[in-house]
Parts: sequence; C-alpha cells; structure tokens
Amino acid sequence: MALSAFRRPRSALALALLMSLAFISLGLCVFGFIRNLPAFFPRPEPVDFAAYYAGASILNSTAPYELYNLQLQQRHIEQAGFSTVGGGYIYLPFLAVVLRPLVLLPFSQAAILWLILNLLWLAGSVWLLLDLAGLGKNNRRSAVALILVFLLPPVNSTLVLGQVNIILLFLLAAATCLLVRYPASGRAEILAGLLLGLATALKLFPGIVLLPLIARRRWRVVGGVLAGLSLALGIGIVWGGGWGNTWRFVVEVLPHIPSPAVPFNQSLLAVMQRLLTSQELVFSVLSATNYVTVTSHPLVEWPASADYPRHRSGWPWPTQRRTSSTSSRCSALASAFAISSAARWAPWSRRSASYGL
Repeated sequence: MALSAFRRPRSALALALLMSLAFISLGLCVFGFIRNLPAFFPRPEPVDFAAYYAGASILNSTAPYELYNLQLQQRHIEQAGFSTVGGGYIYLPFLAVVLRPLVLLPFSQAAILWLILNLLWLAGSVWLLLDLAGLGKNNRRSAVALILVFLLPPVNSTLVLGQVNIILLFLLAAATCLLVRYPASGRAEILAGLLLGLATALKLFPGIVLLPLIARRRWRVVGGVLAGLSLALGIGIVWGGGWGNTWRFVVEVLPHIPSPAVPFNQSLLAVMQRLLTSQELVFSVLSATNYVTVTSHPLVEWPASADYPRHRSGWPWPTQRRTSSTSSRCSALASAFAISSAARWAPWSRRSASYGL
C-alpha cells in the first residue's frame, strides 16, 4: 500500500496534538536510550540470557533432571565466567533445549551471538509490522523504523538483558501477518497457530490469544496453537531432562514466578499489581542524585502478593518495589502516539475489517 493511503487529521489542532505527542515521545525515548547506553559498554551484562545459558548447560550435563535447581544454575554460570543468573531459569524446558547448541560456545561468544540474533529478529519484526500496517516493504522506511524502535527503553533493555521477548515479537508478528494477509487460507491459519503455540511455549502469556480465537470459532488456528504447544512440550520432555522437569515447572515453578510491580517490569501480572495495589516509587528528577518519592493509590485496593514464597529449591523471590525508572513513561507516550497514528491508517482498518477484528 502506498503512503498516500494515510489520512491526515481533519483539523489543525488534531495534527498539532499528534505532532507534539510524537516529539515528546521521541525526546523521552532518546533520553531513556542515553540513560541505558552505558549498559552496552564495555560489554552488556545479559543476566536473563545467563539464566537461559545455565539451564541449557544443565541439560548438557550429567544431571539434566536438575534444570530448576537454582544453586546448580549459579554454579554452572560461574564456571562459564559470569557472576549471576538473576532470578534463575523459570521457563518451560523447551527454551533450554533450543539453546543447547549455543552452550557449546563460551559464554561471552554465546552472548554476542544471541545479541546478533535478537537484532535480526527485531529487524524482521519491524519489517513484518510495517507491511502489516500497509506501509510496504521499503528498505529506507524499515531502517528508520528500526532505529526508532531501538530507541524505546523496553527494546534496548531487552537487548542488554538478553531476554527472549524479541523472539516472541517476531513469532506474534509473523502469525498476525499470516492471519491478516491470508484470511481464507487454511494452511496459513494452521501455520499461524503453530507459531503462536511455539510463542506460548517460550512464555505463557501469548496463550491468551486462544480466548478470542475460540470466541470467533477459528478452530484451525486453535488447533495449530495446541499442536505447536504440544510439539514444544514433547521436545522439552524428550530432550529437556524428562517428564520430571516439565512437571516440576507446573507444580513448583509456575505458581511462584516472581513479578515485582516495579515500573520496568512490564509483565501482565506486574501491570495488574500496579493498577490494584499501592506503590511507593523513587524517581530521579533533573539529576541522578535528586530523588523524589511518589506513592500511588488505586481506586480499588487489591492486596496482591506482596511477599513471594520460596519454593523448595530455595529460590528467594524478590519483593523490592523501590526503583528509579522512566521506561514505563516513555513506553506509555510512545504507545499512545502509535495507537493514535494507527487509528488513522486506512489500510489497517480495511484489513482488520476483512479479518473480522
């Protein structure tokens, strides 16, 4: 679709507000990126990737059934030359199985390769999303969009920490493109479902897409999701330390996964906790040493788990809620600008209507 399909705001005031929001969003994103930039040098410290690496290393050892032993994870990552696994490996065995070949490399080399792969997945995601929005597959436009996306604090923080979220973005974007571009193709629906199922096996929250799919009776997509998830579970059982690891994840790890409500935690549970519980947060204003304390009180107080229990492997779940972060503010404004722009995009509206969204 050509860029001419974009509809300008009907009034000068609406255009001015949209442009102001764009400049404020860009300024905050640049500010957040500059604050995060030192984390890339002299080299990133990918704490989350360290947990993945430790889990995969355990599967390659003589005790693969101890995948969720935090002390063993810590020993493996220290032997690899890194200091900590952070909160430890708290995913289904499937992710650790996928990363087993990467563990054959030294940790420093594996971390660099993981960063390169994440950048490639990010570029692919931007390319898919631009095409989905009707902007076409223009290389220059894709490059500009990739730079703007890279400035978002959640994105560059994900890259620094070595998280798996960008893979999820790519899988979800690819699945959405298949469903929107080929709404009448049974093969596309099954393939999209498989991608969504694999995404759910990496992190569970993409599984929420099953609800609208079931409500709209998209049974081929639902079948694809279940098939992809079953395939990933099977791979995790066969090559991920046996049935015991998967069962332990379900009954011990999953019920106690930590989700502190600090602003930089953008998980679904943390968002709900910030909305429904009082929070005391500390922010730096104008200078790194000038701290301001902000206390938020929700309209409805829900005393969610303020203290996370230890499961029998001895994992100390964090309960600290004080932090200094601008990421959520940058993300909120950038998201508002993106939604405002997308709401005026004619190609997306027509495609969504044809798909029934």
